[in-house]
Amino acid sequence: MAEIAEDVRERFAGFVREEVNPGAIERDVEGIGIPRTVLRKSAELGLLNYSIPRALGGGGADLFRWGVVLEELGYHCEDGSFPLVLSLHAAVANAIHQAASPAVAERVVAPLVRGERFACFAYSDGTDAFSFRSTAKKKGDRYLLDGDKQMVTGGLEGDVFMTYVRREDNDDLAVFLIERDDPGVTIEPVEVSGFRAAGMARLRFEGVELSEERMLVPFDGISHAQLFLNDRRGLLVCGLLGRMRAIVEDVAVSVGQTMRYGRPLSELTSVQATLGRMHVAVETARAMAHRALHGFRHADRSSVFDPDMAVAKYYVIEQAITVATSALRVTGGCGYMRHSNYERYLRDFHGGIAGGGAQDILEVNLGAYLSSMLGRRHCRELNQ
Repeated sequence: MAEIAEDVRERFAGFVREEVNPGAIERDVEGIGIPRTVLRKSAELGLLNYSIPRALGGGGADLFRWGVVLEELGYHCEDGSFPLVLSLHAAVANAIHQAASPAVAERVVAPLVRGERFACFAYSDGTDAFSFRSTAKKKGDRYLLDGDKQMVTGGLEGDVFMTYVRREDNDDLAVFLIERDDPGVTIEPVEVSGFRAAGMARLRFEGVELSEERMLVPFDGISHAQLFLNDRRGLLVCGLLGRMRAIVEDVAVSVGQTMRYGRPLSELTSVQATLGRMHVAVETARAMAHRALHGFRHADRSSVFDPDMAVAKYYVIEQAITVATSALRVTGGCGYMRHSNYERYLRDFHGGIAGGGAQDILEVNLGAYLSSMLGRRHCRELNQ
């Protein structure tokens, strides 16, 4: 991991410091997304396409290496939205490449790899997957799409939307590629409490007529979404891991320079204990995430629901919130000032609750998985 961290420092840290960090507070206050110019520059530097296959012009990094890169970016980057959006665009580009026909892949994926266009994941429309209101109605050899995706990360800058809709001809979930300039498409900004620079948007599409070529996945879109989210759950928290490390280091320096009762705060045992708990939170969260990211190499890894990725996502979010809250508590009034960024980081970390499956839903899914797994094991033992 030290080699990966050094690679990030040499190739990308200057770019992050000079072009991403400036304006982070203003983007948060005004709800302005990461500029397209910054995203394009990240592609030119080989960052946006770091995890995209070499055959497509990317860096070809595996899941673990990409996760560590995102963690290091989070450490250097003061805008938590940047690693989030960066990894999302790359993940959707990879998903489109894997499912699309060669002709579609060449037309759609190549500009994504070059950073000329950006792709988004348009899934939730406010219902569960078995009662989607977004639909596709067959009309001859074409489809008419109507729907409303209430929150799409990166949508304000998105050009291609990997969109999940219910087909009325077979009542199954399909995936279509909707483009920004398709007639009937409307993109609206969405105000959120955290990740305000992530370009959150509402995607509406009314009477959008698409050819069958634009149908990326014709059947079982639920499995396709779960396969996408399996890796996504682990990756979306990697940037937060880096920021958690940076927060702990920043707090440790701050309390060492703050005098109370005639001595530095860092000499108070209660403050030392808080720093110790924060350190434990960071290191256990990192261990959990790295273990999950290593799991992609395992042949028996579930493609539908990976419990290790789900646990990692759940645990990292909980620990990130704890770390940011502790930073606010131990630094007192200084921590609440905007320049400290702690309150912004806390809002961003809370924003991770819903991503990749809400925390409460993951609890249910993990409980159901455990019950099923243990039930099957018990049946096997009885039959032996």
